[in-house]
Amino acid sequence: MWVPETMRDGAGFVIVYVLQLAFTLIQQSALLTFTLLVIILTESATANLCLLRREILCVCGLEVEESASLTAVKSRSDSERRASVEGASLDGNIKSVTEQLMSISRAKKAWMANAVSVIEEGMANSSHEDIEPRQDVASPTAEAVSDFLTHPAPFTAADPAVRLQRLSERYRRVFLLVSETVSVFGAPLLGLHAAVAAILLLAGYVGAGHLSGRRGLSVDVAGLSLVMVYWFVCLLTVNVSGSGLLERSQELHSALAKQCWPAARGAAQRRRLGALLEQTRGPLTLHVCGVFTVRKEALLSVLSFVLTYFVIMMQMIR
Repeated sequence: MWVPETMRDGAGFVIVYVLQLAFTLIQQSALLTFTLLVIILTESATANLCLLRREILCVCGLEVEESASLTAVKSRSDSERRASVEGASLDGNIKSVTEQLMSISRAKKAWMANAVSVIEEGMANSSHEDIEPRQDVASPTAEAVSDFLTHPAPFTAADPAVRLQRLSERYRRVFLLVSETVSVFGAPLLGLHAAVAAILLLAGYVGAGHLSGRRGLSVDVAGLSLVMVYWFVCLLTVNVSGSGLLERSQELHSALAKQCWPAARGAAQRRRLGALLEQTRGPLTLHVCGVFTVRKEALLSVLSFVLTYFVIMMQMIR
C-alpha cells in the first residue's frame, strides 16, 4: 500500500489506506465480474456449437439409416421373389406325389368299408362323454393378430428439412449472442490486454531497477506481483475461452462440409443446406474492435511485446 510521506501519521494515513483498499477491492471485483461474464457467454456459445455439430451428425445418421432400411427392404423383396420362383418349380413334383397317394387311398377304400362299419357299431353301443372345448385357452383376438403380423414401427424423427431449419435458426441465435458479446465487451477486452501489458512492463521496470541497485523505487513488490498474476490469469482464461469458441466454430463448418448429402433430395432442401454451409463459413470469434481476435495467440503477442520492451529497458539501464 503506497502512502505519501507527509501522511504516514495521524488520521490522513487511515483515510488514504481505506480509500486505496476500497478502490482496489472495487477494481478487482469488477475485473472478476467482467471475466466471468465473458467466459459464461463464450462457453454458452461454444456449447451451442457443439450441440449443432451433434445435431448435424444425427441428421446424417438418419439419412444413413433410411438408406440402410431401403436396402434391407429391397433385399427382402428379392429373397421373397426367389422363394416364389423356387416354390413354383416344386409345385409339379408335389402334385404328382399327391395323385399317387390319392390312387392308393382309393384302392384301400374297398376293404376299409367293412372295418369302418364294425367300428361304428361298436362306438354306438359304448357310452362316451361329450367333448367340450377348453375354456382356459383364449382364442387370439384381432388386435393380437394384427400386432403379431405388423412389424415394429421404425425410429421416427423430425423431417430433415425441419431439422435443417432448426439448425439454421439456432446458429443465427448463437451468432447474435457472439455479436452482442463483442459489441458490449470489445472495448473492455482491449483495455484488459493493455492493462496486463502495462502491469507486466511495470513489473519488469521494478525488477530491472532492483537488479541495477536503484533503491529509490518505493513499490511493494509482493503486492505488485500478486496483482500481476491475478490480471494475467484473468486474461489467460478469456483467451482460452475465445480459442475454444473459434475451434468449435471451425469444427462445425468442417463437419457440415464433409457430409455426403444424397442427390435425391429436393431443390429447396439442397438450397437450405447450401445456405447453412455458407452461414457457418465465417468462424465465430471474439474480436477486439476489429483489431485482433481474442485467442491464445493474442496472449502470446502481448507477451512478446512485453519481452521486447523489457530487453530494450535493460539495455537502457546498462
